Amino acid sequence: MTGPDVLASAIELARRGMFVFPVDNPELARCAGIGRTHDPATCEERGKHPCVSFTKAASSDPHQIAGWFTGNPRNVGVACGLSNLVVVDEDVLGDFARYAASVGEAVPDTFTVQTGRGQHFYFRARADVDLGNVEGALKTYGVNIRGRGGYVVGPGSLHASGALYAVLDDRDPAPLPAWLVTALRTPQSASNGSPWGTFEVGPRGLDAVPEVIAGKRDDSPGERHEVLVRYACSLRARDVPMREAEHLFKLVWHRCEQPPVCATPMTWDEAKAQLVDVYERYPVKVHRPDPQPNPDADDGDDASPFTPGGSFILDTPASPTPIWGDGEDVLLADGEALIIAGPQGLGKTSLAQQLALGRCGFGEYADLLGYPIKPGEGRVLYLAMDRPRQVARSFRRMVGEAWRAELDEHLSVWQGPPPADLAKHTGLLLDLCRKADADTVVVDSLKDAAVGLTDDEVGASYNRARQTAVTAGVQLVECHHNRKLLGGVKTERRTIDDLYGSTWLTSGAGSVLLLSGAPGDPIVGLHHVKQPASEVGPLKVIHDHETGRSTVWHSTDLLTVATTPGGISAVDAARALFETDKPTASEKEKARRKLDRLVRDGLLRVTQEGNVATNQPKKWRSL
Repeated sequence: MTGPDVLASAIELARRGMFVFPVDNPELARCAGIGRTHDPATCEERGKHPCVSFTKAASSDPHQIAGWFTGNPRNVGVACGLSNLVVVDEDVLGDFARYAASVGEAVPDTFTVQTGRGQHFYFRARADVDLGNVEGALKTYGVNIRGRGGYVVGPGSLHASGALYAVLDDRDPAPLPAWLVTALRTPQSASNGSPWGTFEVGPRGLDAVPEVIAGKRDDSPGERHEVLVRYACSLRARDVPMREAEHLFKLVWHRCEQPPVCATPMTWDEAKAQLVDVYERYPVKVHRPDPQPNPDADDGDDASPFTPGGSFILDTPASPTPIWGDGEDVLLADGEALIIAGPQGLGKTSLAQQLALGRCGFGEYADLLGYPIKPGEGRVLYLAMDRPRQVARSFRRMVGEAWRAELDEHLSVWQGPPPADLAKHTGLLLDLCRKADADTVVVDSLKDAAVGLTDDEVGASYNRARQTAVTAGVQLVECHHNRKLLGGVKTERRTIDDLYGSTWLTSGAGSVLLLSGAPGDPIVGLHHVKQPASEVGPLKVIHDHETGRSTVWHSTDLLTVATTPGGISAVDAARALFETDKPTASEKEKARRKLDRLVRDGLLRVTQEGNVATNQPKKWRSL
């Protein structure tokens, strides 16, 4: 489903008093979701992942909604708690009515939406009843509850199967029925004789695995769904890491898997999607990076420090996973450090702070410069080593007193010089992250982290500290400065050689952003001089010194430039992109790649093929 249809649906839901937000749409080539445990590149449950931190960002403002749902396809999500709703999520069609009949009741007429597999029944929440999210809420019936802290995919959205979420009953949501409240307040157990028992056993619920494996097979989809979801919730509640949880969950799935003659067999991909969904819906408070092995420890004769070649090569995503970015436009890639560099007073710290707040999960900072930020699983550690008082004042412009509790929960700050030189003590950076329970660290700035950055030995040693941290799962953002101009002479082009210090500082980074301008300029240039994927920009960025927010003031739109009747060449595009009359061969090649990418995306067409013999340039034009 395209944008205008979903936009109309989102506006109508907001008119009814519901708070909505954008959700991934399965028409997109890559999942647009930003879930904490969610990898967009390998997403197996398309069309359901939020594109923003919905508990904070969901809105009923038509202007905000129009901004979200104009452009790329998006599904619409409904934040249940903010909308004062309790939604019955029926996974097995007709199960809610069957349960109601079993207790002598009937499902009231209410706002109802057809989903990919069942139905959503919307009810007005009661002030005296606080309901969160409950999986397998009504015994073995395929019914879940979405309330405070939960969401559902709304009408007008597209299911991964190709079905549309459609309104079946357009009346206003009815009050939450008393009989349903009674049922939800009554402990629900599996039917008599069920082998599944409870998963509230042992320190992590792992003692239940033998019981499940020993159980009798059952061909009931409802029974099977309840078993898997309850066990996934048990693993999540005990903060079992995803890698370990997946192994244990697969044992349970094998127990539930049906023989080939079953009418409703469940594949591992389908089962794993339930585990991922539970881990996405119920994020744990703190994530601790997996401990790294001690090279001096004796791990026994069978221990190996090596990764099998097949796993190393084939289990790594084919494209960088954006932490900050979208698709091939990646400014910060998972497992690759980002350097934000430039002369004094151009907003390096401001950009790093906005990125840090986005990693903290604040919906107001869910994107930066038009690119989404994936929230972290743990805390953010900010090393305010360079003028910490000024860093604090800059942060203060971005937040307010109402943010105090959440800032305390998600952000830790180190003030002043580090306890030791990070280049001399290469394990210290990771140790600081572990003590802060952080999976993201901002180093502000490199000159304070290590002394003697022009020395290659120092640069290589700091890079060792950096790689130790990112290998352990920490995302790294670094603020850095430019070298002094030789003879005070400025050059027209911005390159990675403009950065101060040893070449090993930039060699070990995955992405480098270089700011240009004069100190205090409200509008500065941003140049992506080292990229993990496609080059972003160049951009003109405006810093609002009142609010601390940074936005794109101007970027060259090649689709607009290519509307000229004769089309444009790569040279024309390079002149526009890089604001120069004499683009280099490299700049022309970058422009050509951008034009070819727009052709692949169906936005441009080639009007003239190039011919080297006649010196005829290749030309592109907007559709």
